[in-house]
Amino acid sequence: MHGGGLSDTISVIGSSGLQGVIVGLVSRLIVDLTTQIIKWFLLIEFLILKYLESRDIIIVDWGRLTFGLMEFNQRVSEHTISIFIAILETGAFGVGFLGGYFLSGKAGITKYLKDI
Repeated sequence: MHGGGLSDTISVIGSSGLQGVIVGLVSRLIVDLTTQIIKWFLLIEFLILKYLESRDIIIVDWGRLTFGLMEFNQRVSEHTISIFIAILETGAFGVGFLGGYFLSGKAGITKYLKDI
């Protein structure tokens, strides 16, 4: 920090905050602009591929182009359901554990058990 007082500290913190806001805004603008450009590029590319394929100029192996994601999607949904159920069970256990832990503290059960 600087050797100054409280006003210098507040000024430095405010300046850092303002710099963060400016960098965040510029970064978001760059990401949004880049995303739009890439989106239009990919859309035009796939339209050209579909047009050339429909005219029998080229043959596109869509399965290989998507790296088998269409078949993979079905397996992922099955595994996602089982993972979701496991997370729910774990979460229910954790909530129950915390509830029991805090209830035993509030009810004085540990004091009671120490007296026995």
